[in-house]
Amino acid sequence: WLKSACSARFTRASSACLLCTLSITMADAIVFLAIARVRDQAVLATCFDKAALNEEKSCFEKTLASMLELRAPTVYPDWKDSCPCEGSDGKLYAYADSQGYLSAVTGIRDNAYPERVAHQLLKKLTDKARATQGDQLLDESRANSLSKPLRNDMRELMQSYAQAGGHDKTTEVKGKVDGLKGIMQSIVK
Repeated sequence: WLKSACSARFTRASSACLLCTLSITMADAIVFLAIARVRDQAVLATCFDKAALNEEKSCFEKTLASMLELRAPTVYPDWKDSCPCEGSDGKLYAYADSQGYLSAVTGIRDNAYPERVAHQLLKKLTDKARATQGDQLLDESRANSLSKPLRNDMRELMQSYAQAGGHDKTTEVKGKVDGLKGIMQSIVK
């Protein structure tokens, strides 16, 4: 009886871990996007992937805060940077707009996600934020006050860039080569 009870608990626990692992691996590569003002490090807008777990959100938020605090004094126009996410396998990528006024940051789950594609995404985000909100509003806004107005644009960018291959020919060709390798290996077997 004890053996079967322990076995049932283990099976339920294993199933829960498997479901958690599957939900993380099936989730999109992009965990979140954020827009921050460089001069005072105010995060004006954030948007998280709906599948992101609270622990994952917390890790990326902490890394964002420390990145902004440590690197804001060194930001210049078209600045690019990246750093590993503390407590997670993910990575943060940052980009400052052409004036060095706004910084866009994305959290990526997939370590194989190309840096050039992440920076392309962030450039589009800063351009959209400037176009839709205007410089005056971006200058006067309080922290997190633009999350709602920019949410749809941010979600669209997250969905659009979920798979890097659609925006990067190198990644697309690599995926095709990997697929061809698999076919050739199955033929050889």
